[in-house]
Amino acid sequence: MALPAENLKAAADIVKKYQQRRRERGPLFGRMDDIRRHYNGDIIIPLPELDDMEKPAIPNLIAQGIDQFAMRVASVLPNVSYMPLRPGIQTSENKARDRRLATQGWWDMNKMGTKLRRRSRHLTAYGMTVVSLSPVSVDDNDHREIPHWRVRNPLSTYPATMIDPDSMEPTDCIFVDRRPLGWLKANYPSQAATLYRGDKSDTDMFEILEYMDSNETVLVAIGAEKPAPSAFGAPETGKGISSHVILERIPNRAEICPVVIAGRITLDRLQGQFDQMLGMYQRQAKLNRKSTRLNS
Repeated sequence: MALPAENLKAAADIVKKYQQRRRERGPLFGRMDDIRRHYNGDIIIPLPELDDMEKPAIPNLIAQGIDQFAMRVASVLPNVSYMPLRPGIQTSENKARDRRLATQGWWDMNKMGTKLRRRSRHLTAYGMTVVSLSPVSVDDNDHREIPHWRVRNPLSTYPATMIDPDSMEPTDCIFVDRRPLGWLKANYPSQAATLYRGDKSDTDMFEILEYMDSNETVLVAIGAEKPAPSAFGAPETGKGISSHVILERIPNRAEICPVVIAGRITLDRLQGQFDQMLGMYQRQAKLNRKSTRLNS
């Protein structure tokens, strides 16, 4: 199914949207990253007056609280039902039952229980959970012709602005991933040849944007950062070399954006359930460390 030229997104437009949304979502991602570091135990408590920095020695109740709330949320699998088009007619009733069994089979093949546990942790910790639906699996060895649910990292998700705070369906969304240059050369050799790579080796990482809307899914590779232009003009990068290039275009036959973003119900902005506990945890860690040093 070919799309009209006016409906095709250019690589420059996608990169521009990504850069704008990255600036806008910076404060939100900063709060999310704080929660992530506390959950992973990567927080170091500075004590300037004692000239010491080390990890807290108190129980990490934030991580335990996130896990407990998330497991309660994911403990019940949602129910799915299909109404028959002609109630009371056995053939129509059987088709509705078959549709329900097919959906449950898809869920089982997608390991929906595990995905719900991960989504519930994202919802509790970050205040939002993101899932996309695709006919192609992220696993290259999985060639089953079924819908594939993908739980996305909220820290790499850049959706279009949704006016309705209760809406879960953005008009378009950009996901950011990183792949080594060797992967680009192996899977998209012609595009990799036209991408500005600088002096990067095959193990160096490049940003890959995945743009999704109601018309198509587009993969865009962003090249290495070009050196600043000198007083004599921009550096020579070679004929046909681009700072970003489209890797692949896939038409969206569903004609709706296949992304759902569910968020916690708050007053006026997204926030995780434990955002307000970070200060308390850090204060307890500082007091514990101070008392230990003073008593030793």
